Amino acid sequence: MSLKIGMRSVNITPPAPVSLAGQFRIRVSEGVESPLLANIFAIENGEDQIIICSMDLGNAGDELCCDVRRKVAKRCSDIRVDDLIIASTHIHTGPNTAPTRHVGGLDPKYLPYGIRVIPNEVAPPEMWGGDKCREYISTVVSEGICDAWESRDEGYFGAAFGRAVVGHCRRAVYADGSAKLFGTTQVDNFFELEAGQDTGVELLYAFDKNKKPIGALANVACPAQVVEDMKVISADYWGKVRDWIHRELGEDFVLCGLLSAAGDQCPVDLIRRFRMKNADNRMYRRSDTFSMENNYEGTYEIGKRLGREIVERLPEAVEVMKGEAVIKNQTLTVDFPLRRVSVEEYESNLLKLRAKLDEFGTSEITPGQASDIHIYAGSIKRYLLQDEAPTFAGKVHVARIDDMAFASNPFELFLDYGNRIRGRSPAAQTFLIQLCDGSLGYLPTEKAERGSHYSAYVSSGWTGHEGGDLLVEKTLDILNKMWDN
Repeated sequence: MSLKIGMRSVNITPPAPVSLAGQFRIRVSEGVESPLLANIFAIENGEDQIIICSMDLGNAGDELCCDVRRKVAKRCSDIRVDDLIIASTHIHTGPNTAPTRHVGGLDPKYLPYGIRVIPNEVAPPEMWGGDKCREYISTVVSEGICDAWESRDEGYFGAAFGRAVVGHCRRAVYADGSAKLFGTTQVDNFFELEAGQDTGVELLYAFDKNKKPIGALANVACPAQVVEDMKVISADYWGKVRDWIHRELGEDFVLCGLLSAAGDQCPVDLIRRFRMKNADNRMYRRSDTFSMENNYEGTYEIGKRLGREIVERLPEAVEVMKGEAVIKNQTLTVDFPLRRVSVEEYESNLLKLRAKLDEFGTSEITPGQASDIHIYAGSIKRYLLQDEAPTFAGKVHVARIDDMAFASNPFELFLDYGNRIRGRSPAAQTFLIQLCDGSLGYLPTEKAERGSHYSAYVSSGWTGHEGGDLLVEKTLDILNKMWDN
């Protein structure tokens, strides 16, 4: 049957200062560098439907997704809200939408000795909290989804594939087998980067009934975190990609950026350095896409690379344009195994936590000190909970459009898992979407667990490599069945 396609872009930037999500401290926004958007793609063939929404946010948390689904269901009864694929570009310069926020990432009830974390900034009275941001964003996003669905009309799609250097592995491994997130490579015992990088860009272009391009989906293995430490609202490099594309293809062209498996990836090249000095005349690291001074140069560079690639690959999609396709969409809930802590690990972390608290010498600690004890408190918390709930639920979407597959997960999924899914997939192209319908932390590989450090700590996520193996096999099982039928 003929395809019907609709696309929409809506501005989700809160009209007030916000608490910015990401990092281990409170950051209050001091302005808007670039607007935050939610970009929506809707397609159906009369038999099945797929709706994908990508938001310029730190994550698509459970509460936000539930609110969006509830509001969509109220307005559009013919949308299968459980099958909505709601994701984020994983910026660190967007509003917090969680109902509460624990400074330093720690739940106060698991802080012993009655200690509490003192925020590093005083929130101005006009600042919007997580609840207000979530209510505002869920309303705008739900309206955008319904508008995209209701505007659908006869349309076409075409696939293409591009390459652009955006992400790099951000975990350095040393001769003793240990690893470190953003670890220095300028030491004698540096051995390797823990994983590779993925320069591929999966592309799907949408066209209206007159075969005019109206939008695209672009799948990139790198979080949007070039300016992650700044105190501004910014769409990071996706804002610059959109600027580039709008200059070339028009302001109405909708670009839906999707984050592929990239839990161990970032815009920082840990290996290469330019010979540049800072104000103290000391050498500092500056890769070709990222400045440790957190300026916008890197966002423009990535914007140019990705934007140019998306524009230049459009003719390839035109050549294979189709107006009919098999569409399948399946959502499942997977019970993932909780990553466990042994008695020995619990006792060791308890001693280390007490030593740290004694070192601080106060019951009121700073966010920086809270981040220092995150590893210990997180492991203690896990030990206390793991027998009560040995598994936890996570939502996974698997979909098919013609010979293209889409597979989501709610984790910061390490690259190797994505490679396993993509390599074994029966599809000609496989779009992977992480941090989708939830935010369940990092999902490291077994190698990363051995190397340890942030992103591979027990406290960094809910499951470990057993959960990663389960995710890979569950996803591939559904994909294979979609292609068998």
